[in-house]
Amino acid sequence: MLTGGEVAAMALIEGIARLLPGVLGNEASATEESHSPSQQGSSSTRSTRAGRVSGDARPELLLGGNHGEIARYRREQAH
Repeated sequence: MLTGGEVAAMALIEGIARLLPGVLGNEASATEESHSPSQQGSSSTRSTRAGRVSGDARPELLLGGNHGEIARYRREQAH
């Protein structure tokens, strides 16, 4: 429940503004977000910082912080 519409209005404005060219600064940012259509189906490659989540060991690569290698790994796993 909201006491006013300000927060909801700001969220709506933010969501719409992100669709406008040049707003993000880097156009690739919108396609690399976890909820973007290009990332759908790759949720199995998402990881937290923890080495184990729900009993499953995470690949060391995902824990290393090399964003380029992580992106490559996710692309490979999505196919």
